[in-house]
Amino acid sequence: EIVGLCGLVGSGRTEVARAIFGADPVASGEIVFDGKPISGEPDVAARRGIALIPESRKSEGLALLRSVGDNLVVSALRKLFPSGLFDP
Repeated sequence: EIVGLCGLVGSGRTEVARAIFGADPVASGEIVFDGKPISGEPDVAARRGIALIPESRKSEGLALLRSVGDNLVVSALRKLFPSGLFDP
């Protein structure tokens, strides 16, 4: 399922999306996912299948000092290294 938020500039849509993803703290209220309240960090949200496409993908969505390949691999690190460790 893909959910999008829309609203006027300054209406808080970016802040809501970032809070759902765990990138910003929740100031009030709660976030419910699959019937259970959740809170946490972006890595926890990603494991639950929640993703965020930022407004400014160039400044917030890419590691510009890294290669295209590095940027692509970042999204699959958990699958590539399920233990969380890399041993060359």
